[in-house]
Amino acid sequence: MEASTDNSATQDELAAIEQELSAIENQITDLKCRRIELEEYRDSLLASLSSTTTSSSTAGPYESQAIKEKDYSQDNFSWSADLKRLARLHWNITTWRDKQLHAMNASLHGRDTFVLMPTGGGKSLCYQLPALVTPGITLVVSPLLSLIRDQAFHLEEASIGVGMLTSSTTKEDYNRIMDAILGPNPSKGNASKGRTKHPVAQSSSSNSSCSTSRNTEQEETQSLNDSIKLVYVTPEKISSSKRFMSQLEKVYTKGRLARIVVDECHCCSNLGHDFRPDYKKLGILRVLFPNTPIMALTATASHSVIQSVLSVLNLSPIQPGGTLLFDSPLFRPNLSYRVLTRPSSNEETFQFLAKYIQIRHQRASGIIYCLSKKDTHVFAQGIYQGSGGRIQSRAYHADVEEQEKELVHEQWRGGRIQVVCATIAFGLGINYPHVRFVIH
Repeated sequence: MEASTDNSATQDELAAIEQELSAIENQITDLKCRRIELEEYRDSLLASLSSTTTSSSTAGPYESQAIKEKDYSQDNFSWSADLKRLARLHWNITTWRDKQLHAMNASLHGRDTFVLMPTGGGKSLCYQLPALVTPGITLVVSPLLSLIRDQAFHLEEASIGVGMLTSSTTKEDYNRIMDAILGPNPSKGNASKGRTKHPVAQSSSSNSSCSTSRNTEQEETQSLNDSIKLVYVTPEKISSSKRFMSQLEKVYTKGRLARIVVDECHCCSNLGHDFRPDYKKLGILRVLFPNTPIMALTATASHSVIQSVLSVLNLSPIQPGGTLLFDSPLFRPNLSYRVLTRPSSNEETFQFLAKYIQIRHQRASGIIYCLSKKDTHVFAQGIYQGSGGRIQSRAYHADVEEQEKELVHEQWRGGRIQVVCATIAFGLGINYPHVRFVIH
């Protein structure tokens, strides 16, 4: 009888413990929900503050710095007429998108800036146009070779001189570009004889005779010096190339390093979704070049990621007298998302995708992202066959030969290839207005 009573008491005690544990679990759930509510409320308050300061020509969810120092929304600066003229000349642009003028004016005024704009919001113009106004070069750090090629393609189309210093740059091209951005060096004499093709587009203001064989090497270098306005590098070039950094210090000493741009700057932060280790080392740029303004750009950064990026790049906080934040609403009403059931076999998948593209996006370009390099070739061939040869598709990944990559990119942009089947080596920051679908 006593044993039965003891068991009953134990059962009651266990039940009480389970009940208390359940209550604690409920409390934890409630606290998590409350945390989410508070975070959402905080974000809404920040957004509200942002919209309030925006109406007063300020920048972002922080107390206004621009209104206290300079109103960068105005077009009465000494360079304003040049901005308008060059925007119309090279891009046929006559109006500014949200915060573009603010960011350009601030950068030209020598301020460090953080530019947060949606994809397609015109971030690149915020540094490309000031690069044409300012003497010297603008150094752009970009995470992917495909993105660098895309930017260079656009600049060359706009008749703007651009240099690309990447792992695929030949020694001859590297030396020629560095000679150009360093400026003429009489002590070298004719040391750089031997003309080779180099990845530099001549600007419309360059002396056209520099392309003839009658010019001396010094004249050619001077023409290149006048034409190269932007130099694109990968973060590895900053973190690993002592030679390049030594030469960049010479550019800085000569007063020719107009600004530094860190594109896709969310890659700096391990709090972000696309962290790149070499981006962590970019803080050296502020240490070595303290008087050169830095512009960081991204289309995706939370408040915590912004703070992390500022810390990594050794930029001052966003406050009066510090780094200026210019942000635009990130909502994209033209984007829609669909989740579709994938067929069980590859053959059915290829036919399904081919039919989907032909019905919904018959004359539009798109990207299909694959999980592996092998899959890019399998899907490219499968889409072509599944469409009966009507959809031209090519593979793109890190191991594709450089010339083939450039050819695929060029043909895709030219409409001769409709679909690129790629890994993440392609796509980040790619600017192509005719893309109408992205399939994962």
